Amino acid sequence: MSGEYFSIKFQDDKIVFLDQTKLPFEEIYVGTDNIQRIAEAIEKLEVRGAPLIGITAAYSLALSQKNNDLQNSQINFDIAFERIKRTRPTAVNLFNALNRVKKIFNENKNSADIYQILLLEAKKIHQEDIDKCCKIGENGLMIFKKKSTVLTHCNTGKLATGGDGTAFSVIKKGFEKGLIEFVYADETRPLLQGSRLLNWKNVEFLSLSKPILWQPFL
Repeated sequence: MSGEYFSIKFQDDKIVFLDQTKLPFEEIYVGTDNIQRIAEAIEKLEVRGAPLIGITAAYSLALSQKNNDLQNSQINFDIAFERIKRTRPTAVNLFNALNRVKKIFNENKNSADIYQILLLEAKKIHQEDIDKCCKIGENGLMIFKKKSTVLTHCNTGKLATGGDGTAFSVIKKGFEKGLIEFVYADETRPLLQGSRLLNWKNVEFLSLSKPILWQPFL
C-alpha cells in the first residue's frame, strides 16, 4: 500500500483511477482512455461515490475528442455521452457533469482545440469538487460543541470524491481540532464496500498526528 493515494487523476491523456473493488487487500490503479472501459468501471463500482462519478464522466467526454477530426467529433461525442449516461441512471452528479460538458461542446464543436477545451472544463469540475470538500469540512465544524463520538454512513472520503471527502472531511477537520474521539461507521452494501473501504481507509487517520479510534460495524 502506498503512503499517498488518490481516487482519480488525469495523466498522460488518460484517466487513472483506483480500482476500489480490489480494496482493502490490493491497491491497483488503472490507466485508460477507452470510454467503454471507463463506463464498465463505474458500473462495476471500481469507481464509486457520486462526486467521483461526475468527475469521471467529465473526463470521459473530453477523451471522446482526443483523436478526432472535426468530421467525427459530434458522432464520437454522442456515443460517449450515451454510454456514460447509462452507467448510473440515478446519479445526480453524473448528469450534472455530462450536461455541463455537453454545453461546452455545443458552443465549441467546430474548434480544432475541442479536446483541450473539454479537458479544461473537466479539470474545472474536478477542482471545484476539491474546493467543495474543503468547505464542507470547514463549515461542518460548527456542529461540534464538545469532544464527540461520531456515526458516519458508508465511505464518504477521498475514495468517493475529488477531494478529502464530504462527511469524511467534517470528521477529519473535527479530529484535527481535537473535537472527535471515536467514530462508528455503518453500511456495507453493495459488495460489502462499506466495511471493505472503511477498513482500508483507517490509513487516512493513521497519517494524522495520532490515531483515532475507528470502529466499522455491520
